[in-house]
Amino acid sequence: PRWRGWYNSHNRASRRLRAFSRCLLFSYLDSHLYAGGLPPTSADRFSTLPSGAASFPPHYDFPPMEGNNWRPAQGEHPSMEVPSSDWRSQFQPELRQRMVNKIMDTLRRHLPVTVPEGMTELKKTAVRFEEKIYTAAFNQSDYIRKISLKLLSMETKTQQNTQINPQPGVNQNSTDTALDVFTEEPPSPENKLVLHENVTVTPRLGASTTEAQEGVAIEIAEAVVGALKGELAATAVNAPMIPAEVIVELAPFVVLAEKLGRLAVQLVAGGGGVKTVKVTYASARTPDDLDTRLIRATIIKGLIEPVSSAFVNLVNADFSAKQRGLRITEERIMFDGSPENPLDFIQVHIADVESKFESAISETGEITVEGRVKNGIPCLTKIGSFQVDVSLEGSIILCRQVDQPGMIGAVGSILAEQNVNVSFMSVGRFAPRKQAVMAIGVDEEPSRESLRKIGVIPAIEEFVFLKL
Repeated sequence: PRWRGWYNSHNRASRRLRAFSRCLLFSYLDSHLYAGGLPPTSADRFSTLPSGAASFPPHYDFPPMEGNNWRPAQGEHPSMEVPSSDWRSQFQPELRQRMVNKIMDTLRRHLPVTVPEGMTELKKTAVRFEEKIYTAAFNQSDYIRKISLKLLSMETKTQQNTQINPQPGVNQNSTDTALDVFTEEPPSPENKLVLHENVTVTPRLGASTTEAQEGVAIEIAEAVVGALKGELAATAVNAPMIPAEVIVELAPFVVLAEKLGRLAVQLVAGGGGVKTVKVTYASARTPDDLDTRLIRATIIKGLIEPVSSAFVNLVNADFSAKQRGLRITEERIMFDGSPENPLDFIQVHIADVESKFESAISETGEITVEGRVKNGIPCLTKIGSFQVDVSLEGSIILCRQVDQPGMIGAVGSILAEQNVNVSFMSVGRFAPRKQAVMAIGVDEEPSRESLRKIGVIPAIEEFVFLKL
């Protein structure tokens, strides 16, 4: 049928037209809106915000209105009073308050705010954004109304659409028009506006087709299942945009990063007081070819979660660190090699703290742990100044001892008495018969009695049990 053919043809063109519209909009905003900045009194207005919902002062300091046939009278304070026939009269304080509230609701859903100071900043952001929108709209010539004036109520939109003259050829003020919203959808095939040769009509589909709804449902279900499994959400709207192939490539290093963070913070005496952390990445790739935002976020997760009840993810990691006064710096080491592997090793350094395991302190006076991914498995390769080779699975007992025969058997026997299974054991030392660090992986948590017996072995100078 003629109607179906018309509809399908314009459906195919819809995406291209929308993309072109966005390009025009962004170009206009860049050249007109953001170039001018905020009114000079915006900072003063922010200070008037109460602790509750955002509010507005009774008057606004509007800039002169050029090109829209409206200006404040000479010597008159600019105000919101404009003729009721003017389209700008629709921007009353109540409407502006609703706009700010909608912005605030959106920000609350997508930004992690848990303290009063954060809410204050959120209010400032909402008011600032609304002012940009308002200033841009209020300064435009009247033709803006003829193109698009999207208000908050569907009733207003319906009224606007019904005012369009459906009789083609009455006047020639517009040579071309593109529409995708009608009072009656889909519009009647006999609609004269639709049939006009200068009007392009595109279907407002969204996800309303059966195929689209099925595809969206499957994608949402897969994302929810993945999130419940602890996997990364590649399509989170409020997370940094990281390509899916990068997430897959960095997946084993993400696991390594979190475990290194957990290991490092548990080595701090008292578990708290961490303020300065440095993360070192070693890679053959250039900084532009290595996106470390995901690694950084999971290290923060590992540092915070073992010593608090907070839940840290890619979205709120940096904010959670800032809330706790945790300063994270990053260092990159470039080396010659194949860039096929994104990272060679990751180091986590915690400065200005005491350690419950002194051997974890490196020559720089910092708690230092280093890890690599070997055959897809995260491994601890260095603690303090001692080289080890430990799979970061389950839990670990670290012992500093004098390197001598019988130590592995002595510790293993104590654990066997309590039916604690040993998964691996590794010893790092400076030289034979000198100081050494023994790392023991266990599948079950040893009892306090078992740990006490390990601590009284004469050759063991210190030990610590760490949960990963």
